[in-house]
Amino acid sequence: MLNQEIITVFESKLKESLPSSQRTSQLDHRVSMEVLPQVIQSFLTWITGKAATNEKIKPKNSLVYFTKVLFLLGIGVYTSIIAITLQEKWSLLLLLGWMLTVSALRQLQVVVVHHCAHKNFTSNRNLDRWIGKIVSALILLRDFDSYEKSHGPGHHRNPLDAEDETVKFLQLLVNLQPGLSREELWQRLWKSLISPIFHTRFLAARLVSCFGSKDTYHQLICSVFYLILLVSAGISHTWNIFLVAWAFPLTILYQISTCLRLCSEHLWPPQELELDSKSNKRDNNSKATVGIFLGDPVPDKKLQYWQRLRQWSWWWFRLFFLHFPVRIFILVGDTSCHDYHHRHPGMDDWANGIFARQQDIDNGHPGWSEPYREVIGLFAAIDVVFTSISLLEPLKDTEAQNAIHRVYIVGKSVEN
Repeated sequence: MLNQEIITVFESKLKESLPSSQRTSQLDHRVSMEVLPQVIQSFLTWITGKAATNEKIKPKNSLVYFTKVLFLLGIGVYTSIIAITLQEKWSLLLLLGWMLTVSALRQLQVVVVHHCAHKNFTSNRNLDRWIGKIVSALILLRDFDSYEKSHGPGHHRNPLDAEDETVKFLQLLVNLQPGLSREELWQRLWKSLISPIFHTRFLAARLVSCFGSKDTYHQLICSVFYLILLVSAGISHTWNIFLVAWAFPLTILYQISTCLRLCSEHLWPPQELELDSKSNKRDNNSKATVGIFLGDPVPDKKLQYWQRLRQWSWWWFRLFFLHFPVRIFILVGDTSCHDYHHRHPGMDDWANGIFARQQDIDNGHPGWSEPYREVIGLFAAIDVVFTSISLLEPLKDTEAQNAIHRVYIVGKSVEN
């Protein structure tokens, strides 16, 4: 299929996307929510990942953010411990504890470690480096120094390069191969999420990258921390608490969250686009990312009373039982506006990315000919990514390539 045909299909799949100049109440689901009370607008901005019209920025301090994430982690683990202690009647409380724990763990990765690697988490480079080192070791990530060296020069130069770890993760662990149908790609995703083989291989890669690291400090921090946890659990006979409240969310649930996020992170445009000039390649790379926002347009006020009541009930139900879990479990931190990060990876005000993205749109995205594009909903975003994968030419000699790649991925941890 020709490049232009593929781009046309992309555009049709993204027909609900909003270019920068189309911020109207008829098209923007976030604007429709402005009829709700002002007191909840900040909450709606957080849950949707998108700012309201003329909403003022509330500056965030990185160290305060870091403290809040650690506090959230403690609350999540403690909630799980309470649920385990109270047993069956409090099983729903355990689900909440797991969700909060995974949310904190993922924020530690995709926000804290990620922006430390970009040297802009705090204003202190040395502090960033040590925060990145310690956090990476504690949550079983690849050592910080090697991640920092590969992420900026590699991932941000070309997020869809064959050697990029995200690409390898999707092709090798999730088995998403170019040329497969969307239906087949979805089936492989769902199978992976519940597959013991997938989770074992993913965890093995994390453990090898952590305990087999060449970074002495990384090995030492990781080994001492988990030795203390294991000895404490053995002495106190609290293996059930260690396994359920910490190990399970750190491994299985964390890996499910990571997989779903990576499946929605980047479109896969045709390989030929990478052969264009440097300026075109820059814009082509911007086509590989889209904003992913949550929520639904509010019901039409012109509806009959009972229709409006029914639709508002459904709207609130989806907000708290669909969009809220997705936001806190998968699209954590600034991942909803990941497209802005790829355009401005060195930005200092990362904590206000939601507002910075909209400001860039309102200013006409200077320096970029490609407008921002948006997808409403996580699963819609995954479907668009799968469409882009299905339109690619199948790999030649896939088995031989996979054999080579498996040697690599066993020793590496997947990073965002």
